Formats: sequence, structure tokens, C-alpha cells
Amino acid sequence: MILKLISFKIFLNFSFSFFRNIYKEQYFNYVMKKSVNKNFYFVFLGIFIIFLSMGFVSAGLLDNFWNKLTGKVVYSPNSMIAYYSFEGNANDGSGNGNNGVNRGATFTTGKIGQGASFNSGDMIKVTLTSPITSISTYTFSAWVKFDCNQNPGTHNILSLYSDAMSSDGGLHAMLVENNQLMYLRGWNYEPRANTEIDCSMVGDGNWHHIISGYDGSSSFIYVDGDSKSSVASDSYDFDGPYLGIGGGDWLSGGVDYGFNGMIDEVKVWNYVLSSSEITTEYNRGTSCIPSCSGKTCGDNGCEGSCGTCQSGQTCTNGNCVGNNTCTDSDGGLNYNVKGQTIKGSEFNEDWCGNSLLLREYYCSSNGNISAEFNHVCTNGTSCSYGSCGIYECTDTDGGKNYNLKGTLTQGEYSYTDYCGNSKLLTEYYCTNNGTIGQDYNHVCTNCTNGVCV
Repeated sequence: MILKLISFKIFLNFSFSFFRNIYKEQYFNYVMKKSVNKNFYFVFLGIFIIFLSMGFVSAGLLDNFWNKLTGKVVYSPNSMIAYYSFEGNANDGSGNGNNGVNRGATFTTGKIGQGASFNSGDMIKVTLTSPITSISTYTFSAWVKFDCNQNPGTHNILSLYSDAMSSDGGLHAMLVENNQLMYLRGWNYEPRANTEIDCSMVGDGNWHHIISGYDGSSSFIYVDGDSKSSVASDSYDFDGPYLGIGGGDWLSGGVDYGFNGMIDEVKVWNYVLSSSEITTEYNRGTSCIPSCSGKTCGDNGCEGSCGTCQSGQTCTNGNCVGNNTCTDSDGGLNYNVKGQTIKGSEFNEDWCGNSLLLREYYCSSNGNISAEFNHVCTNGTSCSYGSCGIYECTDTDGGKNYNLKGTLTQGEYSYTDYCGNSKLLTEYYCTNNGTIGQDYNHVCTNCTNGVCV
């Protein structure tokens, strides 16, 4: 910027020097009683205005010249900033040269062609050719395939960040945190501008398309083409030049908050996609779009089902109709049996939030469906398959074994030891009473592929 200002000043000095010499010549003619061009003053003023206008135009031309000279990319309005298809590499397909550096991810069969597979300690880091420091709207997009149970704590899918995470706008991230899929904006700022959905909506081991971003007034999340969450929030500027895929390195220099799973077709835009554009992006990864909006039963349009009705009910126009009396197959607040609670077209099934927490549905005294959220399984029981029970806990590495990567299994849940970064290990083990134990952030000399080395 300083060099550009110096160049512009040189141009103006030359212009003023030129006009000063012309003026001196005409003034000399006047003093010596020589003829003076009568149109001199009008011509002088006109030429001066033209040169001044050229000066301002040259300032814009100078910007373009300077950007070409330094290799800086200027992103066009309403454009794609970066695109990664992961066809054997982390190169940018947007034309902006934002190629990534692969730090351990492997390329294998993805949603479209190949995709990138991450295992906690892996990431792809992009140093943007032109840092994003201030844009008012933006959109992230990615196909993801992962299991919520393999991503306890905090795990980064996509993020824009800086070296020093000290400012309010220091982080913009799509991540999994505490059994939630979250879009986070801000870092030290409280309350942080989050919008989130339950992890089970996307972390079921199948491919799902996620779009998140900010439209100038609200943060939002779309899943498989449908809007799932939108939260009003203030605007925060971006604070740095880095895009992290599958992790970040702003804390330790190693991989922070590493993701377990697969990511494909990552795209970043500097504007908000319209609903039709979001649908188009989703359609790129599927030839059929299941539709169960407003339905509880019947065909989903892709040879699948939106659900089945219970005994005594029939499916009419996508909804179960019939008996309007509340019924609960497990007899009420029965934590040891998985039940189904039905009233008219409303249907709920007991389910586990994790290996300890049960959501139990029952018929309340007024005849409506109620729920006890986050019931804690006690007395040595754990939650699996929608009920509290005694489920055998097994650990392939024999317990707290920091030098061997193990997988713990109990009921429907399975957890594998992983590295949070190059120093920190999360070790799963079976406790003495048969429940799941977790040694979170065990410090290693070096942590690689779920073991201390």
C-alpha cells in the first residue's frame, strides 16, 4: 500500500509540475505585453480536470497492476473462493490457486469420485492466496460421512482461522462438539454465535450434505438440501488466511480438534447460496432426493419409507391416522425396555443420546405424549438400543494401554482411541463396574494413530 501511494504521488507531482510550467509561460507573455491566448484559462482548466480524473483512474489501474505484480488474488463478488474434490490431491479447483497441504489424510472412494479420509491426527491446511479479512456473507459446503460416537468432544470439519486466536472473529468453523453438529463464529467472544443440530441427524455412518454459513443477520445449517437451523447473530470479520479441513493447528502447531471420518466436495463461497443453488449442490451428489417433509409414513420418493404406522392406524397422505388415544408399549416410565409412544399421527421411540443418557417417552396424566430428557442410567447399567441395561464392556487393548490402539465396545456403541493432536491421546477403557471410562487428553511424548510413541 505504501509503494502504491508513493507511485500515485509521483504521478500527481508530475501533473502539477507540467501545468505550473504552462502557467508560467502564459504569465510571462502577459508581463512582456505579448499576446495571450484568450482561451488559455478555459483550456487550462479543462486539461487540468482531465489529468486529475486520469489520476483517480490510475489509482484503480495501479491496484490491478500491483495485485498482478505481487501475485495477490482478488476474489470477485458472489464467487467461489475455493473448491476441493480430493481426486488424489488437495488442489483447488476454483481457479484461485488455494491449493492445500496434506498432513496425513488419505484419498479413497468418496461421495463423488475420491474423497479425503481423516483419523484425528490428520488435516489439510490451506494458506489462502488472498486472506479473507472482511466479507459480510459466506457459505461452506461439504459432503461428510462419520459416526458421532467416533467424534466425542470437539472435532473440526472446516474452519477459517488465524495464527493467534485472540479476536472475536478469530474462528469460523463447521464442527462436531458434544454430540452436536455446530456452526461456530467467534472464539473468545461470549456468547459465541452458534447454530447447532443434533449430531445423529448427520453422524450415522452414511454420506450427508452439509451447508452452513452467515447471511448478514443469521447463521444457518442445511442438511441434505433442507434447512435445519438458523440463529440470529451479529457479524464478525474473518481474522486470518488459513482454511483447515479435518482439523486446525492454531493451538499446538500439531493437529487440533482432529476429525474422524470422510470429507468430500468442499466448497467456500463469499456469498450466500440461494435455496435453488443449495438444492443444485445437493443434487450433484445424488440422483434421487428422498422427501419426507410433512410425512410420518409412506414412500419417500426414492423407493424408501418415511416410516410405518402402528397397529390400528393407517397411512393417509403421508400421515398415520386412527386411534387418538396415547399408548406406550413399555407401560410408561420404564427405563429398562425400549418403548414406542403413539397418539394419533404422533409417534416417538425411546432412544439413547450416548452410552449413559436415555430419552424416555411416556403418556402423561393429561393423555399427551411427554418425555424425560437425559435420564442417567445408574446401578452399573448403560444405555443402548433405547433402554438402560447390562451390556458387556470389551476393550481390545486390555484397558488403559497408552501404547496400543484399542477399540472399546458396549452395546450399540463403539469408541476407538485417538490422538487429539501430536501430544494428546484420548484413551477409552472399561471401568471396574463395567461402564465406559475415558482418559481425555493424556499427555504423550508423541501421539500418532491413537497411541503414544
